[in-house]
Amino acid sequence: MIKNFKLKIKNCFLGFTLIELMVVIALVIIFAGSGVVYLNNFNVKQKLDKAKAEVVSMVKMSQNYAKIKQTPVGNSDEVRYVRLRKNGSNIEADINGIGTTYFSSNITDNGLTITFDNLYFWGGSGQLSSDVNGTFLGPTDKVNITITLNQGISETRVVVINSLGGVE
Repeated sequence: MIKNFKLKIKNCFLGFTLIELMVVIALVIIFAGSGVVYLNNFNVKQKLDKAKAEVVSMVKMSQNYAKIKQTPVGNSDEVRYVRLRKNGSNIEADINGIGTTYFSSNITDNGLTITFDNLYFWGGSGQLSSDVNGTFLGPTDKVNITITLNQGISETRVVVINSLGGVE
């Protein structure tokens, strides 16, 4: 009887079968793949959030220049309005549309596209105008700046600006 018991112990397999190993490897590959997709989505969202923060900063800076009527260095003109516009791949703020810029920033690289019409912040009040003639937006009117990233996954962020120039 002891002899049969020893034979049974020797015949008992203590490792994993090929099927078990294949299942474990397949599960590891699936989890790693989903982790890569999550990481890619995270990077896309991070780039969009960074671009949105930069655009919001540019809008607020342009409005502040208009409110205090600060002119760019080397310019003696009176500030009627500060224009924020897209010029090629740059976003620029200038005084009275004459080309003397406060700042110019290129944030439209790596698949980022930004779309908006020119914004005019009126001197003294900082109120948002739709044109160079001072046609102010109505109290409920808003302007959208759309930021899109096409990098494998297409995602969009929108900066909403109300008629008083406040960013929502």
